[in-house]
Amino acid sequence: MSDDGVSAAAPHGTVVVPVRLADDAVAALLRPGDRVDLLAGTTSGSEPSLEPRYLARAALVLPVPAGRAPKESGGLLGSVSEGEGPVTLVAVPPEDAPDLSAVSGWGSVTAVLVPSSGPPRRTADQ
Repeated sequence: MSDDGVSAAAPHGTVVVPVRLADDAVAALLRPGDRVDLLAGTTSGSEPSLEPRYLARAALVLPVPAGRAPKESGGLLGSVSEGEGPVTLVAVPPEDAPDLSAVSGWGSVTAVLVPSSGPPRRTADQ
């Protein structure tokens, strides 16, 4: 097993899931070490849900190992089109991986950056 593989930067007890975020601009802002909440977006033609569906909370954005960035050429499903965004690697608990992987494959995934100090606290007047 290689020490410089995709999962090398993942914390113990997590698994790595490649995700294509719905907004390429958000994906471009993320850096290794960032924490993000990942939510299911909508598929084209479907109505947005009133309640967000969390796929993973505080997922750790991982670096893409040198020389392992996806190629512009095709894979099992043919060539990658210009409209497909970059792949973001995230480390999540194993129980979050199946839903996250499935939604990333057929729907859209959105990300919310989570501050390292945790979520903001509500005050009594909010």
